[in-house]
Amino acid sequence: MADQELKQKIAEHAGNQPFITEGGHFFVFCADVNRHKQMAEDLDMDISETIEGIDAALVGAIDATLAAQNLVIAAESMGLGVCYIGGVRDGIIKISELLDIPEYVFPIFGLVVGYPNERDDSKPRIPFEDIYHTNRYNSNTKEIIKQYDETTKLYYAKRSGKKTESYMV
Repeated sequence: MADQELKQKIAEHAGNQPFITEGGHFFVFCADVNRHKQMAEDLDMDISETIEGIDAALVGAIDATLAAQNLVIAAESMGLGVCYIGGVRDGIIKISELLDIPEYVFPIFGLVVGYPNERDDSKPRIPFEDIYHTNRYNSNTKEIIKQYDETTKLYYAKRSGKKTESYMV
């Protein structure tokens, strides 16, 4: 399968996001603990309990995220545009099959990198003062989330052809 065909199939499974195929390059960042499993097997060790735990999943996801962040910083420093694709997780099984991803490796997100035809405004974020906690976690976040949801809906409404429903999770 040619790269463009592969990107098209991934795009379909990641929520029909056309910019996956239209962008210059598309990367899929994966958490990979399969290598640890292989090394342990070579040493005749059973680490299945360790690599199937939450810590291994977190470490793998953090490693993939740090790698992606470095790619983003480098790409943006060269004038390239980037877009994270969380939809890769929506089609995680089919996309894993398409990419021949082995057991104990899972896609975290995709990343489109290319020269944008136009630049959108930056996506709104929850204000720093609402996510930075001092001494105790502030659990009173309903109003913060409601305001962020409204701001995000307005942001997407300004972008042509984008959904405007609620983005609260």
